[in-house]
Order: sequence, then structure tokens, then C-alpha cells
Amino acid sequence: MPNTEIRRTFTVDQLETLGLPGDNVLARFGEDEHRWYINWQIVFRDPADDTTWAITKSEDKGDNSELPWWYCYDSADKIEAYRVEPREVTITEWVAAESATSEAGA
Repeated sequence: MPNTEIRRTFTVDQLETLGLPGDNVLARFGEDEHRWYINWQIVFRDPADDTTWAITKSEDKGDNSELPWWYCYDSADKIEAYRVEPREVTITEWVAAESATSEAGA
């Protein structure tokens, strides 16, 4: 039967055993910048049941402090992850228009 779980709680020790927050990161997205740190959503795979999850990772912006990577959570024992899956999407970007002469190969 497929796993239908959409939220899971990990401990920092469990995540570090999985190679996080560094080696096992499949993707990083969703920058949320604060004064002293930046939060990123990182995606990783749990090999125990081959599921893919996202958590938040904090990064210091300067040399003045040493925040743990799990700073945005209340406790190192309660890192809540949410299940993610890849999905193709179409994104429209606005780019500079080219002149008619450059389009004609001039």
C-alpha cells in the first residue's frame, strides 16, 4: 500500500544521519530573507521508504553569530517536514526584446 503520509516529524539527529542539511539535498528553493539569516526550503529523500520531503534550513548572513541550521524550529527534536513530489510547471519570464535586425541574423 502506498504511503499517504503528508507530514512527518524528524529530529536533527535523524536528519543529520540522512546527510542533511548538506549532502542529501535534492533541491533548494523559496528564499525568505531576514535581517541576520536566510531561510531556504530544502528537499531530500528518505531512503527508508523512498519518500521525498521538504524542510526549512536557516543560514547566517554574517560572521557575527552561529545559528543552528534548524533555527526556525522550536526544538531540535521537532523538525516538521512536508511531503513533496516533482511536478512540471510552465513559467513565463519577461526578457528584453530584441530588435528586428538582430532577429534577422544581422
